[in-house]
Amino acid sequence: MKKNIVFYVTRQYMKQNKGRTFTTFAGIVFMVLLMTCVFVGRDTGIYYLQDVASLKNGKWHVSMYGITSEEYEEVREMPNVKETALSAALGSTLFGASANPERPYLNLKAYSVPCFDWMNIKLSEGRLPENSREIIVSKSAAEDGSDIAVGDLVEAELFERSITGINSEIKETVFPFQNITIKYGETKDVPEEFPYWGENEDFRENRTYTGQKGTYQVVGIMEPPAYEQMGAAGYTAITLLEDSQAAALETFNLSLILDVENNPDQDILGLLRAAGAGGYEIDVNDYVLAFTASTSDTTLNLVVKFMTVFFVVLIMAASVILIYNVFNMSFQERSRYLGMLCSIGATGRQKRSSIFYEAFFLLVFALPTGVLLGIGVIRLAMAAFRPFIGSFLRISSLVTIDPAVIRISWENLAAVILASTVTVLISAWLPARKIGKIGPVECIRGNIWKKSRQYQMQASFIHMFGAEGMLAKNMLLRRNKKVRSVGSAAAVFMVVLTVTIFGSDAVHRIIRVKMGEEEMSLNTERYDYVLYAGESKFEALKEEIEKDAGVEYTAKWRDGMFAGQVPVDAYGAEYWDALHGVFNLYYHRELSEEEFREEHGFRGGSNMPVNILSVDMDTMRDMAGKIGADADRLLDPEQTSAIVLSTGAVSTSSFMIGGMSPEKYRMFRISRMTDMKEGDTVPVSLYSPDEEKEVEMPVEIAGFAETNQLQDYVEFKNNNYMWLIVNEAAGSRMADILRAEGADSSMMDEMLLIRMNGKPTDIIDRLQRASEQDDARFGILETEYQSTMANAVSGIVDVMLFSFIVLTSVICLLNLFNSIRGWRLESRQELAVLRSVGMASGQMKKMLLYECTGIFLWALLLAGVFSGMLIACVRFGLVMIFGNLELPTPWLWIAGAALVVGAVLTGLTLYGFGRERQEELYENMRREGV
Repeated sequence: MKKNIVFYVTRQYMKQNKGRTFTTFAGIVFMVLLMTCVFVGRDTGIYYLQDVASLKNGKWHVSMYGITSEEYEEVREMPNVKETALSAALGSTLFGASANPERPYLNLKAYSVPCFDWMNIKLSEGRLPENSREIIVSKSAAEDGSDIAVGDLVEAELFERSITGINSEIKETVFPFQNITIKYGETKDVPEEFPYWGENEDFRENRTYTGQKGTYQVVGIMEPPAYEQMGAAGYTAITLLEDSQAAALETFNLSLILDVENNPDQDILGLLRAAGAGGYEIDVNDYVLAFTASTSDTTLNLVVKFMTVFFVVLIMAASVILIYNVFNMSFQERSRYLGMLCSIGATGRQKRSSIFYEAFFLLVFALPTGVLLGIGVIRLAMAAFRPFIGSFLRISSLVTIDPAVIRISWENLAAVILASTVTVLISAWLPARKIGKIGPVECIRGNIWKKSRQYQMQASFIHMFGAEGMLAKNMLLRRNKKVRSVGSAAAVFMVVLTVTIFGSDAVHRIIRVKMGEEEMSLNTERYDYVLYAGESKFEALKEEIEKDAGVEYTAKWRDGMFAGQVPVDAYGAEYWDALHGVFNLYYHRELSEEEFREEHGFRGGSNMPVNILSVDMDTMRDMAGKIGADADRLLDPEQTSAIVLSTGAVSTSSFMIGGMSPEKYRMFRISRMTDMKEGDTVPVSLYSPDEEKEVEMPVEIAGFAETNQLQDYVEFKNNNYMWLIVNEAAGSRMADILRAEGADSSMMDEMLLIRMNGKPTDIIDRLQRASEQDDARFGILETEYQSTMANAVSGIVDVMLFSFIVLTSVICLLNLFNSIRGWRLESRQELAVLRSVGMASGQMKKMLLYECTGIFLWALLLAGVFSGMLIACVRFGLVMIFGNLELPTPWLWIAGAALVVGAVLTGLTLYGFGRERQEELYENMRREGV
């Protein structure tokens, strides 16, 4: 017998069983579709996000500043360095054509050719410079009123800027945006974004000429570069950096694009930092690198890889069970026609080849169909991503709505084909193996697994569940293989939903940890805006706000980050153990207790910071009720009592040690920040600038609170230090100590929390306009500003996981539908007999509901075991990456998923029963049980 006869018979069987063949084909198509979304979609999303992210800082991956020619040669030879580009800051020059007295300079830079593209330099008119005597000038100069134009000449005499403190009566002048502090008689260099202050009594600006002079021709006007700041003293001008000019420079800047695709696991950033430990500085473009799983944050890299592998395995598992169930449910029917072939000479190998032939025959047509559908899904998903991209990258004004280009490469297509082929091979292997072992007589007879068994009538069971319950039980026992197939299909459905729900919740929690949120944020459902103001304007602003018709209510709080100091012993053993763990990761070894005490600056008798929050009396009363504390003590204006936040966290990102890099990211959750008890006194000290010393202000502990107990008002995230929550009167006393005489602000300034009522009003617009004035000395913010980025990332994750749930649910539904269909087909002889002896439709439905209940309970048990194992694996993997991260199981959502599966199981069963009722009774009775 020739092998193609087996294939011919297999094709005829597939034609005769169109419904089953379509189910198998659809399952394979959706499996290929999901694989396409994983591999092609991942590349498409990454490249699109890279393109958008490059709008922020440019296309470069790493930049190094102050590099020498020798260091350049060393870096260029490093592995994974794909392309390089040079640049140099040549200095500043007076800009006679400036029309803005606060911006009298041009900041001149020199770029090699690739740099113009890597730094997103875009021309509004003219052309790029072609030699070192041509320049392009920022369009912002013209927008400020300058008449600079293409063809003009600019005379330049370059200099470096610095400032010197000249006021002996002022201890120091602070420039917080540039992180510069200047004291009397001290001179410091300033960066190019430093503003122009003109003549003033506190410091003097110096110009140190470099000796470089020249005449430059303006050949183009460019859009303002992303790095140009409006408050800078100069406009940006760029010339061409020629090779001869670069060779003559003592130091210059080097930008790199890394070859992350060929060696993604190599720590190139670590090599660059090690090579430049004593010389150049490094800047990493994490906006771009984050989407290649090559960001400097290796923790996020691990999460991306971990979740990608996990979901690929989950897709394969769901698809394997679907395709396996299709073959398994048709096993008896298939074994008969193969048994007939076996009786005329077909071998076991040929019977096995029939199964593989059918599976791979369908795969050949499913691959192009699934890939094309997958591309369509990717397009829809990318369209859904767009609203979140700008917020995520904090560059909403730069993001265009251009559609993403679908990135199809031979590598990701090969990955789709390989994963799909392996999935189909695994799916078909077990049925093919079993059918190859069965002889012709057993195959033809069709009762391979049917065993003679007596089912006794149990009076107690009938008493509890009626005759319908007994019949349902016996039906389930007699058809146990088919029932197991239905149960496993339902269990897979529940497992996919459960694990995806847990994964979604876990990713959202990780986002909140890793998005760099503030330690404290206000409840956005209770408060809409928060106003910060100095003492001189606060009450007047508060009065205006409270009388506005659009304001529902306000609350006056004070926020004092690091406002107080406490002895180190005020922090508990759990806190110090966690901090010890952080130090171990920075030192890449286990530090002894003595080493830790020596290395930690606060050990040895010094103090630790403590945060203080004062709230209004109504809020304090509610908080006291939520934690069961003595409200009278907390509300007493003469007594300084506090609610102590008991929980906290320390991590390798919240504590940084010198220039060291931690071994890995890790968070340590702390359930008890202090070992003190209720009624104890916290020895808080506050620094008084008037007395120039610490002033003791003991605070009695009236109660302890966990974060979730206070979330109706305020949420504390990743707090590294203790929080003390006091009443309004105590907060006012503390602020008076911290404020210098005559000063308008202190470390505990007042803030007004505002809730709007929805009525039309312009109060917020008026406040925002007034706050923009130079001497406003107050600001107003939306309470949601802290969570915008986290919400954007969460939105992207939600779109991805929703798409995954929908697509895998189709596979699971096909699996469940096919399994129920096979179960009902095998049972319809018995159902026809029961109808022939008088069983009513209501009794039949009741029996079927009992059967569905039994199957559902078995599936629930099976899903519970496997879901628990998978959730434990995911939780273990994420905890290994992130540390002691709280990843609770979302039981309510999981219960809802189980109910959905139960409803689908029951609905499909009753739907099948309804269709069978329409068929002829005797037709069902004479049919064979397959």
